[in-house]
Amino acid sequence: MPTPDEFIIAPDFTECVYCGKCYPDTAENIHRIRVEKNGERRIYIACVNCIERANRDEKYDEYMTNKTFSEKLGRKLKNGK
Repeated sequence: MPTPDEFIIAPDFTECVYCGKCYPDTAENIHRIRVEKNGERRIYIACVNCIERANRDEKYDEYMTNKTFSEKLGRKLKNGK
């Protein structure tokens, strides 16, 4: 019986900075988000639960935006991109 070249014993986990919960680091759980404030833009990651909550709750969206910029999370995007 052939042996696979690679197999996963356990998935990697990551912690969402916004809610503090740990999730398997997969495309189903973690997504990239673009956060904008005062013309400045940053790109970072968040769990799908925080993204959905930010879409429903304006105060949570503001919390995520302020945390992203105050802690300088993610990567700064240049204007025009």
